[in-house]
Amino acid sequence: SSGINAEYGEKHEPTYQATVDFGNQLIAAGHYGSNIIEARLAQLATQWGDVQSKSELRNKDLEENNLTQKFYFECSEAESYLKEIAHLITNDTPTDEASAETMLTKHKTVQAGIGDYKKKIDTLKEMLDELNDHPLITRFTNRYKYIFEAYQTLDENAKKRRKGLEDSYNLFHFKREVAELDVYMNSKEIVANSTDLGRDYEHVQVLESKFEEFYTELTTIGQGRVDDLFGSGKKLLDNNHTMSPEIKFSMEVIESKWEKLLELAAKRKLTLAGSVELHKYHRDVSVLISRINAADAGISFDLGRDVSTVQTLQRKHQSMTHDVQAIRSQVETLDSENHRLQELYPGAR
Repeated sequence: SSGINAEYGEKHEPTYQATVDFGNQLIAAGHYGSNIIEARLAQLATQWGDVQSKSELRNKDLEENNLTQKFYFECSEAESYLKEIAHLITNDTPTDEASAETMLTKHKTVQAGIGDYKKKIDTLKEMLDELNDHPLITRFTNRYKYIFEAYQTLDENAKKRRKGLEDSYNLFHFKREVAELDVYMNSKEIVANSTDLGRDYEHVQVLESKFEEFYTELTTIGQGRVDDLFGSGKKLLDNNHTMSPEIKFSMEVIESKWEKLLELAAKRKLTLAGSVELHKYHRDVSVLISRINAADAGISFDLGRDVSTVQTLQRKHQSMTHDVQAIRSQVETLDSENHRLQELYPGAR
């Protein structure tokens, strides 16, 4: 036995056993009152058994009452906790990314505590199962059911609140990325819209080189930023964000603007390439004109005064003839280039 029964047995068992042993000794010794002694021992054994039964029953009642009181106490504690935590799950709306992050961080702590409290609810169920034979089991069951349902409601509300805060934070973060990317594209659009075709061949080469760097950065780093934004947006849509229509619209706007920017950049790239060709053509024409003028200035009408002078003049004339042939070849080349450029860039000078 345990509890009172164990304590009673430890205290009175030696006395009872000593009495029984002494009576049995008297009977064994042939005491004249053996019949009476034997009857009294039987009566004592019955009473001792009755005392033990009552002690065990008392012990059971006390243990059950202790469990009942503990169950009531834990129920009260649980109800107080659930009411207290319910007040922490508010409907406050974040106003920006920072406030959304702060609220989300605090709520995660609250939700973690709710998750840990499930162990307490499970302990209440175990206690209820131990009280299965109690006369008030129906009342106990209803009390537990009320607490369990309150916990489930709290847990569900906490999950909904977290989803709402995560949606708010993610939306603010997404909008910030959209705004930053929009500023980036606006700055790039200014460059892509430039109409500067260079003052001369050297200048346009510098412009083309710088634009090549711009175009490379646009199609690598810029494209990467757009891809990252679309990845974030798709993730929000896949998770059924509460503001999915707004997110989808922002993605469509960015996509359209990005495609137009790429078209502008590609057009600017082609325009600069054409300008390089045109400036090179004009430079080559200028060089050729200078060469023609130089050749023209070198023509002499001196026929010489003697053999030596005539021979010198002949050598100069032969050299000039070769230069004129070379100039004629260049003129033909530039004339062909002129027709090609007019076909590629109609109206260009």
